[in-house]
Order: sequence, then C-alpha cells, then structure tokens
Amino acid sequence: PDHTHKYLDVTPTTSVAEVISRGVKEFYPDRFVASPSDEFCVCMVTVQSRSGPIRNSVLPGHLTDLANVIGLESRYYLKERAYHGTLVQDEEAERIVKESRQWESILNLKPMQVAEELTRMDSEVFCNIDPSEFIADLWKDPNVTSRLHLNEFETIPNDEMYWAITIIVTETNSAIRAKIIKHFIKIAKCCKVLKNYNTMFHILSGLNHGLVQRLRNSWEKVPHKHKKTMEDLTSYMNPFHNMSKYRELQRSAKPPLIPFFPIVKKDLTFLYDGNDSVVDGLINFEKLRMLSRQIRIVKSYCSQTILPAPTEVDLSQLGVFNRTISSLHGSLRWKQRSPAHMMSLTESALKRVYNHNRMAKMVRKHLSRKYVLQDENYLEQIINFS
Repeated sequence: PDHTHKYLDVTPTTSVAEVISRGVKEFYPDRFVASPSDEFCVCMVTVQSRSGPIRNSVLPGHLTDLANVIGLESRYYLKERAYHGTLVQDEEAERIVKESRQWESILNLKPMQVAEELTRMDSEVFCNIDPSEFIADLWKDPNVTSRLHLNEFETIPNDEMYWAITIIVTETNSAIRAKIIKHFIKIAKCCKVLKNYNTMFHILSGLNHGLVQRLRNSWEKVPHKHKKTMEDLTSYMNPFHNMSKYRELQRSAKPPLIPFFPIVKKDLTFLYDGNDSVVDGLINFEKLRMLSRQIRIVKSYCSQTILPAPTEVDLSQLGVFNRTISSLHGSLRWKQRSPAHMMSLTESALKRVYNHNRMAKMVRKHLSRKYVLQDENYLEQIINFS
C-alpha cells in the first residue's frame, strides 16, 4: 500500500459507509465498485508507544461523529477488505507516536488556539455563576453549595498563574525558557483580543512573578518587541486611579467578555459595605437596587456565547490518515447552516481546517493534563539547582 492521502469535506453526521463510498471515488475514479462497503472498510490504527502493540479496529458502517472517535495517536485507513497485510510500517509508526506527543510542549501549540481554549473553559464556569451566588458571597453564607460556581471560578487565577510559572521555571535551558516566556506573552495578547481579561491578567501575573523575573539570562534572550508587548499589557494592571486604564478597556469592549474578576468583587463589596442596609429603621432598597444593577452588568458579559463558531469553518475535525492501497485523509468542515448548503472546499482549505482542529485537540489535551506546582519554596529550589 502507498501513503497517499486526501482531505474530505464531511459533517458530524457523515457515516463510515459514506466515507468509504466517497473515498473509493476519490482514489479509484476509473474503477466501478458496485458496493463499496462490501469491498472496502475503514480501519482505525492506534500506535500509543514505540515499543507497544499496534491496534487495528475495523469501524462499523453506521458509525458517525468520526472526529471525536479518533485520538491524536490514531489514524484512519481506507483499505480493501481482501488486503490483510501491514498497514503501518515501523517508520510510519514512529512518526505517528512523535506527532501524537507534540501536545506535551507548550511551544508546539499555537498561542491563539491556547487562548481560545482557555477562554472556552473559563467562560463555561463564569457563565454558570448564578446571580444569587454573588449575594451569598457578600453575605458570607456558610453554606458552600450556595456559591459552587463562584468558588470554582475563584480557583482559576492560581491555577493559570502557577501553570505559566511552572512551565517556565521547570525548563532548565535558558534559550528554550526565553521562547516559553515569549510564547506566554503571545498567549496573554491573544486573551486580550478575545476579551478574556481575567486570563490575560493571570498569565501576566505569572510572568511578573518574582520567581520568573529573577531568570535574567532568559529575559535577556526575549526579543525587545515582545518585552514591549508585555509592558503594554501590564499597563492595564496599573492600580492608578482605581485601575482606570483597565476599566476604560472593559467599558469599550462589547460582550461577550470575561472581566478581571477581582475588580468585579471589589465593586460589589464596595457597594455592599459602603452603604447601610437599614436607614432610619427602614430597609435601604436603593442599596439593593445598586447591587442588583451591578450584578446584571456582570451577567450581561456572558449574555452571548463566548467564541462563536466561525461562519465558514467550525472547530470540529475529522482527523483521518487513511489508505487503501491508497489512503484517505479526512477533514471535517462544519457550517452552522445545513449540510445541503455546504460549498465544496479546495484541498488546501480542507488541509487548513484539519490542521486547525488537530491543533485544537492538542491544546485540549495539554490543558487537561497541565502540570501545576504552587509550592513556591519548591519552585525556588528548582531555580537554584538549574
């Protein structure tokens, strides 16, 4: 079998049988095949390690949602049912393993897609915060269940800040460390573009942390333009005039957005503690109205879906490396309109969609398994011994 591949324009409802039919037409345009599914099949090959076994699974014809079925360590192959030879040679298996582990290094991940995934994850928690949770927090309600989502959202700052610190500090090579610092500056900038100001501040807090700032050899290798970018972003953290520069940035942005949460809590606390609950023996309804108004403003930030799917290309993917004796490489393109109205995409466009969505899978895997150290004494020991 050869190693040729193609990209197919499919939808999440496309079945294996449909992929077989279209694949046969792509690779055998001059061959008449009465029943493609009887003569051909799609096989998912999984290579998890260099020394481990190679698993082959023939997929049933009715199976759909192929984008989510396949992992980074797997490939789809279109082969004739009569062929019982080896689909993956040692050299190709080595390449599959190598590519499947690219997610482990932050430098292999595109900054914008990292920012997108962080924003998606954080927005899910932020948008689930019920208005009553803000009140329960102000009242210091001892019942933890009364502010579950709020408490969850408040764990994000340390997690994201120490994630950046951990990756930078645990790298012992100063040149690579400088590249990682530059990468996080880019991620912070992308968060600003996506209006995820909360994560932007957390990453900047990590970069400005004493443990990172003391790595002078690495900072000297960071290009000036990226230092300037970080300086510009950090200027929004300036507490001068009640963080007026950041507040102006937030005011000028249209929802959806994720605000810098300490400012949200500060404003609510100021309204709650700065006004009496009872005035002249009467309930201060003006105080309640001001709190209600402020909470409505905060909730309006997630009144729309964060990161709406693009009109032309969806963020789902069918990652298919395949072969028959030829091979089929699939990519999933998904529009918000019905599949019947989909326009055909060029091979290069399908390849871009495939690469984008493979990167999205890598980003999700990296973030789901990220290594975070919050013990500053231990982090300092790492620096001293590096």
